[in-house]
Amino acid sequence: MIRRLATALGLAALLAAPAAAQVPVLDIRLGAQAVMPQGDLSDLYKGGFGAYGRLGLPVGPIKLMGTATWTRLPGKTVDILGTPVGIEDQDVIGLTAGPHFSFPFVDAGLEVGYFSNFEKVGFVPSVSVGLLNFDVMASYTIVNSDPKANWLGLGVGFRF
Repeated sequence: MIRRLATALGLAALLAAPAAAQVPVLDIRLGAQAVMPQGDLSDLYKGGFGAYGRLGLPVGPIKLMGTATWTRLPGKTVDILGTPVGIEDQDVIGLTAGPHFSFPFVDAGLEVGYFSNFEKVGFVPSVSVGLLNFDVMASYTIVNSDPKANWLGLGVGFRF
């Protein structure tokens, strides 16, 4: 699975450079992230990992940012009435979009989107710091499911 992910990221990097050259205002980012479940979600799932791709387009004083994420949340073994029960791993695909405010090295925004497996709409406030072609991102995903599904993501990647 990791080999497929590395191949997909490599192909995306090769294809993103010509796209950015054609439209120099595009902000393209690809990266990997560590994910820490919060609240009720942390009772069932351990810390996980994922990948993200972001595409930004400046519109006046803001940047419209769209993000696609893949997140793997490994399940825990929980005790139900004295019997250990294993929780299945979750693979969550997220598609979000929203406005971002860009400053010289920092980018902050709020995106709204859909998250598979929870089949609900959620919110993702995020902050990115860009140094040269590197991207460091922190985000907090809030999915309005019952119980609430919240997780913190810390990612590193490349800007094209």
